Amino acid sequence: MHFNLHIKLDKKKLFRYGALFLAGLAVLVGAEAGVLYYLNNVYLHENDHYQVTRLSSSSSQSQKHHALTLSSAAQDISVSHDGNYLAYLENGTIQIADMTSGQLTTVPAQKNRVVSYFKWVYDHDRLIIVEKNTPGSGSADDSVSSSSGTKSSRSSSSDDYFAEFYSFDMSDKSIQLVRDYMNDNDVRISLNSASDSITDMDMSTETVVTYLKITSSAGRSRLWEANITVRNAALSDLPTHNIGKIQSLKSSDGLLYEDSDTGHVYLYSAKKETSTIFSVNGQKDLRLLGFDQSDNQYFGIVQNNLVTSIAYGNPLTQTWQTISLPVPTDPAAILVAYNGTVYVNDPSAYTMKELADGKATAYTGSVAGIYDSGFYTLDSGVVTDHPVSTAASSGVSSAASGSTASGTPSAAASSSKGSISLSVASATSERYKSSSASSK
Repeated sequence: MHFNLHIKLDKKKLFRYGALFLAGLAVLVGAEAGVLYYLNNVYLHENDHYQVTRLSSSSSQSQKHHALTLSSAAQDISVSHDGNYLAYLENGTIQIADMTSGQLTTVPAQKNRVVSYFKWVYDHDRLIIVEKNTPGSGSADDSVSSSSGTKSSRSSSSDDYFAEFYSFDMSDKSIQLVRDYMNDNDVRISLNSASDSITDMDMSTETVVTYLKITSSAGRSRLWEANITVRNAALSDLPTHNIGKIQSLKSSDGLLYEDSDTGHVYLYSAKKETSTIFSVNGQKDLRLLGFDQSDNQYFGIVQNNLVTSIAYGNPLTQTWQTISLPVPTDPAAILVAYNGTVYVNDPSAYTMKELADGKATAYTGSVAGIYDSGFYTLDSGVVTDHPVSTAASSGVSSAASGSTASGTPSAAASSSKGSISLSVASATSERYKSSSASSK
């Protein structure tokens, strides 16, 4: 009997210790889930960069887009990657046009702020908005601590001017102030004066890092890194204050930026906090042209300020494919869509050419923006869609369904994220099969 009692006591202890262990595990899992939920659903809604639904663009390519009439006050048109949404600024307020339904959504500035910049996230129907504060407006949130017990990422109370991020999601029409919830900090960008403006921005939803270009009224520019997991601060010791285009790496926390004085491109390492001159196959006179969904970065090889060829690939591995251009081209005329389609715009001839097959589309007015399977133009206040049949030439749809551009089935393209990304890379190479072979 004594033996049986001992067994019963051990079972009770085991049950109690097991319950305590499970409770502790639940707390840890809950905390981790909370952090992941914030990263995935609040800060840029990071998701799988190579989702099959994103790569299969047949629905967006066949989607009919409405024409849009703008008032004379409309400016700064930004087109979403699938072409379904256009955002623009009108009298200080952002308007978003659903080009599939014709509906218009108004996104007013928050807390008496001033909209300084906005841009669609490259793989979401989500708009990132940067708004500057207006000192003296009476907004209580302009103080160093936006609420009692809440810290600010600003360096001191003497910072009277700053900007903040907002994220607007078209799926539920919600707007979110981007904050560092893990450290209970406001994600604020310090400005030197009220005349400072954000003039460029690029981000990675994979690394949750955003870079901004801030330009003063005198034309001097500087760069800012907003990385909620590491730092929120200006980039120091930059080699230039005349910065051109910026382009963030998508799978690592680095940044490419142009030096408009020398024509060089610099690669900034967030880990080392240093900038080094970047080269492609020994060429240092470069221009940033864009990136695609396979994390290829596109560079223009420049002679006499004109692009003579295009190199695309991974800047970290230095593996490149090159595309020779028929004639030297203005870098501003070369446009890269998220699915890897390269357009060449000829504004004097009013034609947009898809580089892979040379097909030209005529238009009137001026090009307002490109998307994966077409482009928009603005003519006498009317925005018009120009769909381009890029599905067959780009290979994006076939890659998503398990084939490369040549029609050869890829290995288990739908079975893993890595396989899909390789399929798209193969399709991009096949699309420009007349180009020279990759080099390292």
